[in-house]
Formats: sequence, structure tokens, C-alpha cells
Amino acid sequence: MLEKDQKSCGVANMSREENHKLRYKLEATEQDTKNLQLKIQELESIINEGSKNLQEKEKTIAILEMKLNVKASRSEVIKLQAALEEKENCLRNALSEREALRAQVDKGVGLYKEEIEGLRTQLVN
Repeated sequence: MLEKDQKSCGVANMSREENHKLRYKLEATEQDTKNLQLKIQELESIINEGSKNLQEKEKTIAILEMKLNVKASRSEVIKLQAALEEKENCLRNALSEREALRAQVDKGVGLYKEEIEGLRTQLVN
């Protein structure tokens, strides 16, 4: 009987010791799980922050692209205005030349008109 008690006492001690080891492992695992959850939360926070920063930078890029397009458009408008003014000047010069030539033609016709009338009169006679 003493042997039985000693065996059962030894088994109980081993069970307690095993139970203690398992409890320690469980607590360590729970702590590791908590640490991992905290790390995951930190990483998610960093990802969210990075995402917000990315969105802000994308907005800034879009604004800068619009400003650049506006500047390019203004530059293009200025070039087109200069070309238009140059063509208007060419047209004015061409009109002035045309008017001068018309005046010369009208003046020349007037001079020759008398001569033509004189020749007609001579032919009729």
C-alpha cells in the first residue's frame, strides 16, 4: 500500500509539474499573441498613415499637373496671339498695297481714257 501511495503521489507530482509547464507555455503563448496583435495594430496604423500620405501626395501631384497644364495653355495662347497679330499685320499691309495699286490703276486709266477717246474719235471720223 505504501508503494501504491508513493506511485500515486509520484504521478500526482508529475501531473502537477506537467500542468505547471503547460500553464507557463500557455501564458507565454498568450503573451506572444498579445505582442503579435499589438505589432499588427502598429503595422496597420503605419499602413493607414502611409495610405493617407500617398493620397495627399497624389492630390498634390494632380494639382501641380493642372497648374502646369494651365501654364502651358497660357503659353500656347500667347504664341497664338502673336501669330494672329502677325497675320493681321500682313493682311493690313496687303490691303494697303492693294489700295495703292488700285489708286495707280485708277490714275492710269484716267490718263489713258482721254487718249482712248481721242483715238476712237479719230477712227469714227
